[in-house]
Amino acid sequence: MRNRIAILSATAVLPLTIVASLAAANQASADPKSQEVVVTGAVDHCNNDTAPRSVQITTSNETSTDVNRGVRRAGAYSVTFQTVPRNGSAATATVTCRHDSYQVHFTVQRPPGQADLVQEMDLAP
Repeated sequence: MRNRIAILSATAVLPLTIVASLAAANQASADPKSQEVVVTGAVDHCNNDTAPRSVQITTSNETSTDVNRGVRRAGAYSVTFQTVPRNGSAATATVTCRHDSYQVHFTVQRPPGQADLVQEMDLAP
């Protein structure tokens, strides 16, 4: 009987421990000294009302392109930069559609402190 109670207790506590561990891991802060920044956001159709096919963002250090289905179907993009300087970097996003394209200028920046390394930037003509 004691063995059954011990097994039942372990089976009840183990999932809670796993959930708590995962929650703690997801809340871990990113390293503000890291040069990695993920830029993500919504992307609008081009002026001729065609859906975007790709998003390419260029900085002085690197270029990153998202051509995934999410750009076309959901109007969302996500690109990762590995070498964003401490003071940020000027960026040009080029949204390419079937017969048209548009550009958006902005700055890719590292987070100011212990925060997520994701920068949200919606793109519209």
